[in-house]
Amino acid sequence: MHFSRTRKPSLRRELRRAGTHLRLALIGAVAACALCSCAQPRSKSAPAPVIEVPATTVAAATAPAAPAATPKPRAPPKTASVAKKTLPAIPAAEAGYYLDVMQGRLKQAAGADGTISRFDNRIVVATNANFDPASARLQIDAERNVGLAAVAKTLVEYRSTRVAVRVRSVDGAADASDAASAQACTQALTRYLQGAGVAAEQLSDADATRGSTPARTLAVKSARVELSIEPVVRSADTTP
Repeated sequence: MHFSRTRKPSLRRELRRAGTHLRLALIGAVAACALCSCAQPRSKSAPAPVIEVPATTVAAATAPAAPAATPKPRAPPKTASVAKKTLPAIPAAEAGYYLDVMQGRLKQAAGADGTISRFDNRIVVATNANFDPASARLQIDAERNVGLAAVAKTLVEYRSTRVAVRVRSVDGAADASDAASAQACTQALTRYLQGAGVAAEQLSDADATRGSTPARTLAVKSARVELSIEPVVRSADTTP
């Protein structure tokens, strides 16, 4: 077989061209890989989440358990002490003026049924006391003792005084010879004054109201009574 000379250079050129294409393809592939590696950033692993623990929980976990508290013994209950009330005292130098003003008020209060007398530092109020015949025990009839009610109101206003109750006669008798009836009238009048607001400390006969009233005294209708009033004076060496 006879080959022409012109085919050899053509084969070389083809081989050379193929080699060139192969190198170009390899270079392109390498460049593409490089571009891909640059375009895609490396993924970093996410950091582990931080969990905050409250300080109280940490302190409770680290602190040692407190020992159980020993119960304290109960204190004995306090005994309530009732202080005895005292009347407000006035200076001795003001006692006269205090009674002067009080005397004027009592003259207005007593009305026509009452008389007011003054003996140095003492005032005596004489008035009638009418009793309620329908009551279960002897007691003052409030509706028929307007003057006595006004006197009681004055005693409430002037608390720096001590008052003594006396029964002079019962049902118009010349004297109070019936001791049981006189005692019953004293009790009824003292209860009435306390009910009107006069302090028990002011009434010297306040303890007399605790006694029982005899049944036969329920027939008493009226009595002539006296209220002896004296001021409560503060001693000179006592501070107000």
